[in-house]
Amino acid sequence: MSFASFVYATFLLFLGTPGGVWCQTYVSFDGASASSAYSKDGFAADQALTTGSGYWCSSGSHSASQVVTWGGTLNARRKAVGVKLNWAYGPGEFKVLSSIDGGNFEEAARWRPASRSDASYEETIMFDGARDLKALIVVMRSPMPWGYFGLNGVKLLASGDESFMMISGGESISGEQCLTASGSELSTAACFDAIASGDGRDVFRFQGQQIAHVASNSCIAVVDGNSNRVGLQDCQAAAQAYDGRSAWELTQRSQLRMPLMGNLCMTAIAGNIIAADCDDAAKSSNSSDTYILTAVPDSDLDAASTAKTAASLLAAAVERQHSALASLQALLPSLSSCTLQAFIANVSSVAKRATRQSGSGSTVMKVASQEDAALIAVRKIYASIGVDMLGAKHLISESSRVLQSAGAQIAEAA
Repeated sequence: MSFASFVYATFLLFLGTPGGVWCQTYVSFDGASASSAYSKDGFAADQALTTGSGYWCSSGSHSASQVVTWGGTLNARRKAVGVKLNWAYGPGEFKVLSSIDGGNFEEAARWRPASRSDASYEETIMFDGARDLKALIVVMRSPMPWGYFGLNGVKLLASGDESFMMISGGESISGEQCLTASGSELSTAACFDAIASGDGRDVFRFQGQQIAHVASNSCIAVVDGNSNRVGLQDCQAAAQAYDGRSAWELTQRSQLRMPLMGNLCMTAIAGNIIAADCDDAAKSSNSSDTYILTAVPDSDLDAASTAKTAASLLAAAVERQHSALASLQALLPSLSSCTLQAFIANVSSVAKRATRQSGSGSTVMKVASQEDAALIAVRKIYASIGVDMLGAKHLISESSRVLQSAGAQIAEAA
């Protein structure tokens, strides 16, 4: 499973059409369920996630008033303007519900009769405006003569102004590489590290034919005509140059091509980004000119700032605990002379709480020992904001041990 699947658990943002894409695009759902299925083995709800892999079919023999539903879910919220339904067995009537959180639904398209009398056909239902969407339900009733409801595929029509990461198609021993921005410079870096930074260096968005870096609101453009170096430039200034330096399209070969500047494609060579001949770049063994555009939630720099603030508070608390623990350890030799029962009870109570807290972290650390992509990313996030979770857990355990030792010494003296 790819890095993007683990960390963002999302899907390809652009599907590539012969002329390239930079606007509205169809997006597949990640999961599906249905209130009725002819057979769980061959006609389950998830058969409608990908057209051509089979189809979902209801159990059949439905009454005219019986309602049957098919629902699709997304791992990451998307902004959608419509839905494309590829019917295997069209209903007499249907409506569409949408949800921003996956739990609360509202009507996105009212009840409507079948647009055709055929059993199988495609139709696109447009919403009354762009909707933030995490889940969708197709509600069906009034079966046609064939008696079933069925879907070959269901896809969202995304608005095209969503955020995405640009994952390089090139191979690297350090894992997947993502396009990142620093100031006005572009380069590739490990996707794990880019995400962990929390500063949005790896988040971009199409604005017409321009690709904007969300955090800086600058656009990707050829900034040096002599070397064809690609970097970031003010979006308006780049567009007003009228030379196509900031116009891009994603081709069927997953190349980011400059449609107004001949046959040039965005290419990464040793981490540096240039515009090179699309055909030459594809043949070169030391470069990468293909990109997977993977949708991500909107970049929230405030959330990263909050996390860093909380991390600094945790670091201060850990430092104070280190100091307190050192003081207690220095006092251990003299504790045998203490006989205060209240102090004994207090130490015992604190030790038990510390033990429980230490134990509650054990599951997290067991899971963290698994070397899978998502947890590696989590550890990198901790490191980037200055949190030593392993050290904090060890400190809690050591504090618990010392407190228990202190309690035991006092109890023995009593």
